[in-house]
Amino acid sequence: MTSVERHEARYQRRKARREEARRKRNEGYTFEAVTDFNNLRKAFYSARKNVNWKASVQRYGVNVLKHSMEASDALRKGKCITKGFIEFDINERGKKRHITSVHISERVVQKSVCDYGIVPVMEKSLIYDNGASQKGKGTDFARERLKRHLREYYRRNGSTGYILLGDCHDFFGSINHDLVEKNMRKMIIDQRLVDLTMEFIRPFDRGLGLGSQVCQINAVSYQNDLDHCIKEEKRCKYYARYMDDFYIICKTKEEARELLDYLKEKYKEYYIDLNPNKTQIVKLTHGFVWLQDRVYLTENGKVINKPGRMCITRNRRKMKAISKRLEAGEIDYERVRNFYASHKGYLQHKNAYRSMKNMDRLYNELFIRRFINGQSCYA
Repeated sequence: MTSVERHEARYQRRKARREEARRKRNEGYTFEAVTDFNNLRKAFYSARKNVNWKASVQRYGVNVLKHSMEASDALRKGKCITKGFIEFDINERGKKRHITSVHISERVVQKSVCDYGIVPVMEKSLIYDNGASQKGKGTDFARERLKRHLREYYRRNGSTGYILLGDCHDFFGSINHDLVEKNMRKMIIDQRLVDLTMEFIRPFDRGLGLGSQVCQINAVSYQNDLDHCIKEEKRCKYYARYMDDFYIICKTKEEARELLDYLKEKYKEYYIDLNPNKTQIVKLTHGFVWLQDRVYLTENGKVINKPGRMCITRNRRKMKAISKRLEAGEIDYERVRNFYASHKGYLQHKNAYRSMKNMDRLYNELFIRRFINGQSCYA
């Protein structure tokens, strides 16, 4: 056997192992499972959480058995079940976002597609440090991974180093549908399941919409090949991504610049542009912002995690606005206490002793002292 033949034989063995692993990941997650009557019924009970006050959801729930049977029959006959979008805008932390919501009948099918089809398969292909929109992960997970990466980096290299912070411009609106479909076909064996999923994506004129679980998981896995490339080919151990935000910890500024040039070219293949205002290279000891937290690595290796200034300012303003609404009788005192407890719970996980004391002082001035002086009664 020649060296070329041995190389080909090794390649075929690796290919067979990958296909076997792909087959095992897909076991039980098929088009038949998604369109099963019982799974559609269970998907409704999951999809109605926090929205059961809506009349449309209650009407669907009254005849959930009938609707589940009709949906199962329609899907297996290849009928289209999409009913268009309910579009509206929300203001999230001062940023306007356009939401495209779907009817409850379509949301139930999407829930079944995700829970019993694509999500369990696609999650297993993602890198561990991809922390968005997955069970057991989230912003807290992403923040803790950063802390762990910083501590490990300090033990190996000390406090001298740089971090490359990246953010994408209009990430959801730039996602290419053909690449989404290509990505799913690489992970999912049942092509009928891929075709059904694409029926929920194709109605968007451009990109993916906010407010859909199908869109969320496909946005999370959109750059999966690039994630593996950075981790495995570029050997960037201290790399993590949360949706369109990412960071890479580097030893030198030159290394960070080379990676940034590389990523700019690679992102063009995904039809995504990096936001020049938020993509930057920062010295670790100078401090940087990650997921709205201000993070520092001190010279003795301590990781300091402070809440972002805008978050503190926004919540103080909200506290003052709630005080005025309380005096006007628009809300009750229980809502005030819930908001205050929520904000204090957020601060307790940060290095924010002074911020907590300042918030306590503001709370006492707005509510407690007024109550003691008899100016208002909130009980």
